[in-house]
Parts: sequence; structure tokens; C-alpha cells
Amino acid sequence: FFPIILIGLRSRERIRFLASFAVLLLLLYLPFLLVSGSETFGSLWTYLQEWQFNASFFALFKLLVGETIARYICGILFMSAVAILSLYRRKDGDTTDRCFWVFAVYLLLTPSMFSWYLVWLLPFLVIKPRLPFLMFTGTVLLSYHVKIGHYNEGVWVEYWYLRLLEYLPLFGLLGYQLLFRRKKQL
Repeated sequence: FFPIILIGLRSRERIRFLASFAVLLLLLYLPFLLVSGSETFGSLWTYLQEWQFNASFFALFKLLVGETIARYICGILFMSAVAILSLYRRKDGDTTDRCFWVFAVYLLLTPSMFSWYLVWLLPFLVIKPRLPFLMFTGTVLLSYHVKIGHYNEGVWVEYWYLRLLEYLPLFGLLGYQLLFRRKKQL
């Protein structure tokens, strides 16, 4: 999904980039495809269909409409966000901002949000610090509470109140910034 953000490039540059990306992807996967064939992506499908951990919006949708429909909703929302970010350009916006938001939206919609997934955002946060996500890189560590129960009793249990402590600062600050920015523009 990442190369679609670069749709804003001129035609010749876009074609060159997409061709380079496709060739590089094929070269990197070729050894695995030669050894495992169609089973190369087997664990990916299992991950996409079954794994759930530390989700935010997915968990909310799952409570409201069930797991299957929640997966569809999150998938549609993510693809919509990618399309919007790919096609919409502000005068002061740049590709780096749009790339950041593709990753951020994915992390907010994914059924499995392991703490190391935030590493994808760190290069963007160095370029343009965003307080809600910087705080989230710290509060996400609360998700490791499952390791205590798993280590002591062999049980993997997530507690809703810890997830709330983890996500409330993120969504609270995002909401505050959105409201503050709108008031400033009026």
C-alpha cells in the first residue's frame, strides 16, 4: 500500500518507481518462492484472518458488529484512507505526511497492534514530531501486561482498563489537536 502514496509523481517518475519497486519485491521474495512455492504467504493469511491483540478501532467494531464485519469495516476504512491520502494534496502537504498517515491509520485499524509496529512511525516522528503518537510509543508498553499472566499462569489475557490507559492519551490528544486546529482556522 505504500507506493500508491507516490501517485503524485510525474508520469515518467511514477512508472520508473513502480517498475523498480515491483522488480525489487520480486527479487527479495524469489528465494522464498523457489523453496516454498505457494506456501510462502501461508502464515500471512493466518495472521490476517485469526490474530488479534491490542486493537483499538477493530476491537470497538468487533463489539458492535462481530469479528467478520469488523474486519471488512477496517479494511474498507483503511483502503479509503489510502485512496484519500493518495489523491488529496494540500499546498503545504508533502509525501512524508501522507506516508506517516498511511502507517498511522493502519495501526489504528489493525486487529493486531504489537508495540514494535510503532517502529514504522519513528522515522516520521523524527522528521515531524506529533505529540499524540510520541506519547503512544510509551503508553503502548502497557500492552506487555499480557506477558505477566502468560509467564506466571500460561494465560494470555488482555485487560480493557489497561488498553483504555494506553489509547486514551492518543485519542484525547488527537481530538484536542483536531478541535484546536479548527478553532484556529475559524
